[in-house]
Amino acid sequence: QNIYLVNGVSLFGTGAALTVLAPPNATSSFLVGAEGIKDAGVALLTITGDDHDDGLHVDAGGFISVTRSVIRNTPYAVKVTGSGTGATSAEALLVNNTLTNNQNGVTAASCGNLDVRNTIFAYHTAAALGYQGCAATKLHTFNDFWRNAPDLKIDGNNIDQPGAGEVFADPRFTDPDAQ
Repeated sequence: QNIYLVNGVSLFGTGAALTVLAPPNATSSFLVGAEGIKDAGVALLTITGDDHDDGLHVDAGGFISVTRSVIRNTPYAVKVTGSGTGATSAEALLVNNTLTNNQNGVTAASCGNLDVRNTIFAYHTAAALGYQGCAATKLHTFNDFWRNAPDLKIDGNNIDQPGAGEVFADPRFTDPDAQ
């Protein structure tokens, strides 16, 4: 069943290689939800959607941080749905993560806010990172993009507009099929 985070609660694993969160069946939903919550997080674990469940949904003005995690094999690794109200809209902070083999990496709709740093985006069959220009926070710096189609999508358009310090190089996974 899905996990819904609440205010002030973070979900920590013992390391992305050791703690794996996977769907119990083919429910076609999401694994971690953060609806209208503040000060919650996910860290040190792997979220795998088994190609049918999304990884993380953030909406209704929620704020969540995701650090040192792997999200793979999902339709959407992270989906942020804003409220269209700018700075109070839903937001995801992603730092030091690996997002790989997803259809979509990080997607923000309805002016959802993003702050993505030091994250690897590899092998996405759709946009690795997508957001709308109306988002109050749309930061993406020091990320690595590799073999995505496309790397960045803004307002539905494929854009070649890298953030500061972004890299477009092979992350050299030791076992890509296990990433």
